[in-house]
Amino acid sequence: MKSAKILAIFLSLFLGMSNIIYAQDTFSAISNANKTLKKGDYTYKIDYVDYNSILKVYNKNNKLVISLPKVYYALAGDKGFYYSTNDYNTSNTDIIYTNLTDNSSKVLYSKKSNDSGFLNAVKDDYLYFQISEGEVAEATISPVYKLNLKTGKATKIIEDAGEIHLSDNKIFYKKTSRNKETDTLYSSDLNGKNIKVVEKFANTITVENNKLYYAAKKSDKSYCIYEINEDLSGKKQISKPFYSKYILSITSKNAKYIVEENQVEETYKMDFASGKITKIN
Repeated sequence: MKSAKILAIFLSLFLGMSNIIYAQDTFSAISNANKTLKKGDYTYKIDYVDYNSILKVYNKNNKLVISLPKVYYALAGDKGFYYSTNDYNTSNTDIIYTNLTDNSSKVLYSKKSNDSGFLNAVKDDYLYFQISEGEVAEATISPVYKLNLKTGKATKIIEDAGEIHLSDNKIFYKKTSRNKETDTLYSSDLNGKNIKVVEKFANTITVENNKLYYAAKKSDKSYCIYEINEDLSGKKQISKPFYSKYILSITSKNAKYIVEENQVEETYKMDFASGKITKIN
């Protein structure tokens, strides 16, 4: 009996340590938009074949070690990766961690949903993710959850969010396209509390080095790019005004956007430091 008790204590300590180990890895997104990623000794690739996204992981010898179907988005690390997958037969979405050192896998969270789920980030000992709860205009559409990787407890922290971005201490997000406030950019702390409006008419968000970058739409339909600190201080305009049909991306250095001219779409790149605009297609 005594030895069984000691074994139980050892196992609980081991499991706790394994959670801490994979929580402290550094993770980057791999998806259909970012199809190949190298992390440590591993290379991650997502192939889209016959309406199915397949995540493949290769070791340093370029040997295929894992191939997983129905993986549309993952957070890849040096020692393992998080991913979500949906079984359309059971309408169940699972969020899973796979340890590449021993190829073991652990289901961290499971929920009835027709949505494949979206993994946002791993920060400290928490995984931030979204799983849709429905597609009714007045219902909560896409809540944000915070999963404690030590305890396994998941907490809903934001009721409805579209794309979200995390800095060290803040979450920046807009609501889903079905929400009436879809253009408003918000900030909150990492628990989804202390919500503040950053900008009423915002577009295309990114976070670099704890600074938020976004495009704000003006009354004349033009856009300007702004930089602001995570605590919402130090807001400054870093681009001259420009007109765009779609803004493709924003970084701290430039923006890429589409302009429609005579029913023809052209892609441009604006450098913020020089103000130079270059056609890139």
